Amino acid sequence: MKHVLPRILRKMFCSGLIGCHGVFPAGAVNKAKLYLTFDDGPCPKHTPRILELLAHHEVSATFFCCGGLLEKYPDIACGIVKQGHMLGNHTFSHKIFTGISQSERESEITMCQQAIEQFQSGTRLFRPPQGLMSLSDFFWLLKYGYRIAFWTIDSLDSFQTSSEVIETRLKSCGGGNVILFHDDAELCVQVLKKMIPWWKAQGYSFGTID
Repeated sequence: MKHVLPRILRKMFCSGLIGCHGVFPAGAVNKAKLYLTFDDGPCPKHTPRILELLAHHEVSATFFCCGGLLEKYPDIACGIVKQGHMLGNHTFSHKIFTGISQSERESEITMCQQAIEQFQSGTRLFRPPQGLMSLSDFFWLLKYGYRIAFWTIDSLDSFQTSSEVIETRLKSCGGGNVILFHDDAELCVQVLKKMIPWWKAQGYSFGTID
């Protein structure tokens, strides 16, 4: 039951019902913008290609990174920040919270934050692996000043085998949505090549969660 509660929180978040300072609520976003977010990186194979695409189209995004990978690939981390994107905390080693203790979860978050601050200061965004966390995690994060950022649309780029299926799914989403991608997924790159120009043709701009 303790890990079901965040799913309720996510539904409240998506409905704009959570308005506390610690959560990025749907009601606070700009409805003329889309918010692209990337989890699980940085990835040496795909993240540089994504950064190249974003730069070409002058798109800003938010990267929820694993601290261990930031330390392993500092050049990519520097590239993310240099292009004006935001870094978010996705734990140090992407351990699923349902399988580790409270103290381990807090350590994962803290270690990742320390890694982030080597590259970008003043950001305390957090997204739990697979969107799972306990209610005690929720209050611990708020206590230490983190803003919890879920998503409203999952691209499913880690699960689908066809970019066309993802593109059809994403074309139905309107402005103000926070879209989840994974920058360690090949399909992510394929989809963005088509969808960014399509979104811009529809009049959307792009923003970071900050």
